[in-house]
This record gives sequence, C-alpha cells and structure tokens, in this order.
Amino acid sequence: MVRSSISLSDKLFLYVGYIPKYTAKQDEKIIRMPYYEQIGGSCVSTSALMFLKFAGKDIELYDILRDLKANDSDFGLDEDHISYPLKDYLSKETGFTALLYTNF
Repeated sequence: MVRSSISLSDKLFLYVGYIPKYTAKQDEKIIRMPYYEQIGGSCVSTSALMFLKFAGKDIELYDILRDLKANDSDFGLDEDHISYPLKDYLSKETGFTALLYTNF
C-alpha cells in the first residue's frame, strides 16, 4: 500500500455552522434500523452496512470490506480508508453526496 505524503489532518475538514435548537415532539423516537454485530475491527464498515441496508441496498459486509480493501487481519479500516474512500463509497452506493465530518 502506498501512503500519501498528506497527513490525516490535511485530508479532513470540520464544518462549523449554526443549527437551531431541535425540540422533539415526543420523548422517544423509534428508528427501524437494521442491526448487525461487527466482526473484528469492522465497526466503521458494519455501521456503513446498517446505513446502506436502511437505505434499501442489497449489500453485505463482505462487499464493503472488499471494495474498501479492509485489513485482512481484523477487517478494520485505517485512517486512509475512513476518510475519503468511505465517503466516496457511500456516495456511490446511495447516489447522494456524502459529507465528511470529523470530531476529533
């Protein structure tokens, strides 16, 4: 794997903007989201799977791991995969523009 000379902080950006305070009309909200347990270090890929299944996509965890070239030893995604490749992958699969947000 060839590493770019751009650091992780150069690849990520943070959107700061005003969001009006949201007050729910009810105390509880139920979101019918599919749930899948992660295997190894696949937390990001498994979260993407749940989102894509919720969006109606016929996709399996293997497809995401393969397409994003996840680490074979623990199925994890390193910082190079979590940033732009995952964002671009979600955009491709959903047809919507995915925004990259970091909070670290």
